[in-house]
Parts: sequence; C-alpha cells; structure tokens
Amino acid sequence: MPKLKLKRWAYVVAVVAASALAGYAFETRLPMAVLFALSLPVLTFPLGIIGALVVWPLIYFGIATPAEAQFVATPFFVAAGVLQWFYLLPRVSGSNRPVNPDAPTRAGY
Repeated sequence: MPKLKLKRWAYVVAVVAASALAGYAFETRLPMAVLFALSLPVLTFPLGIIGALVVWPLIYFGIATPAEAQFVATPFFVAAGVLQWFYLLPRVSGSNRPVNPDAPTRAGY
C-alpha cells in the first residue's frame, strides 16, 4: 500500500493554521477572509463538505459569527481530511488488481 509522504501532524497543523487565519481574518474584517475560509473545504475536499455543512446553519441563523463558526468547524475539517487523505485514499488506491485485466501483473514483468 503506498504511503503518503505528508505526515499526519503536518496536515493537521496546516488545517488548524488555515482555520485560525480564517477566524482572524473574519474578526479583523480582512478581505482575504473568504480565501482563508474557502481553503479549508479545498484542503479537505470532498469530505470537507461536512465541515461546511456544520458552519452554514451557525452563520445563517445568527448563532455564531463567521470566526466562531470557523472555530467550531475546525475539528470536523481535521477529522474529515485525516480520514480522507490518510485512511480512505490509500486504501482505495492501494489495490493490487490491475485496471486492465489483460495487463501483466507485477510478477509478469
């Protein structure tokens, strides 16, 4: 099974840093806030949609500010990204079956 070269802790730090930057940008009203906020679903796409679905009602119904909602969604983004990039993707791509059944296997070279 191929292993990702990126360490889990580095991925978690990247997602938490992007979330912290998004929260700070929203609080200080920086124009880059939207870019930081959109980087989280991109880092964790497609499972990052779960985090976005957690954030949306909090902001829409006025329960939390965008910065607070970002803070609440960070664990969902981290969990979704780690599950996707370090467990599901290697398991899916680590198959020994050839895509073409007529193609030679590794032993056939």
